Amino acid sequence: MSIPRKLIRNAKAILTNPAMASAYAGWLAGRLRGSTTVTTSFGARLSGFENFSNYWGTICKIPSAEQFEFVASFLKTGSAVCFDIGANIGSFAVILGKRLPDCLIHAFEPAPNTFSILQSNVRLNCLSNVHAHQLAIAGKDGTVRFSNDPRISQRNHIVSAAEAAIASCDVPAVALDSFCETHRIERIGFVKVDCEGVEPLVLRGARGLLAQQRIGAMLVEVCPRNLRDFEFSIDDLLAAADGLPYAFHRVNDGGGVGERVTAREMGAFHSEDVLFLPC
Repeated sequence: MSIPRKLIRNAKAILTNPAMASAYAGWLAGRLRGSTTVTTSFGARLSGFENFSNYWGTICKIPSAEQFEFVASFLKTGSAVCFDIGANIGSFAVILGKRLPDCLIHAFEPAPNTFSILQSNVRLNCLSNVHAHQLAIAGKDGTVRFSNDPRISQRNHIVSAAEAAIASCDVPAVALDSFCETHRIERIGFVKVDCEGVEPLVLRGARGLLAQQRIGAMLVEVCPRNLRDFEFSIDDLLAAADGLPYAFHRVNDGGGVGERVTAREMGAFHSEDVLFLPC
């Protein structure tokens, strides 16, 4: 698409969406001040947006206060641990860190540019309970190729064979089982998984934890199109969960537990979060 046509398309989108228009005004005001910062639930602040697309995309994906309260229900003890896999710039980890100052949160973001912003947002909010790791969570320990495009930070991901020519770099990868063994983590209260199509690998690398029900709940983004980019399917996601004492559930509007979701229903998803809960 040519630049003029793209500008016209973007202008039409902003003019026909009041929420987007308001956000764009806030974005421009921040740019004029020299820093665009969003204040979210529980007083958390987010900054470091490379462009309006990232700014708007982050705002749209921030869970509601009610959804954070649901997550908090799995993290009641003083020694609670939460994992944010695919942390991006920290919109989940930072807000939860503000809501639960006694909860230890491990935030994983492999892309170097985005990881730097994540670290900055942790410092901006003075959060000693959020630990940022420049690691990819995968099926086994090793190294993976990861895209590193600051223009589309929310879509950075492990590079598939078909994408070998895109801007990318090698990053260390680790399985959840081995990470928890190394860091002596006995139990994870809640895990958020948003990793652009390699969710089956995350589950494969956590089979030890899951077999022993050492994870209270997982929130997993299911997007068949993203799975296909890595030659995965819903069947591969289900196979990674096969034999484990967990089941997939829908998420209610308020963030609570809904009914169990079938393989056919998951296959018809465009992009939707599901809960992976102990049976």
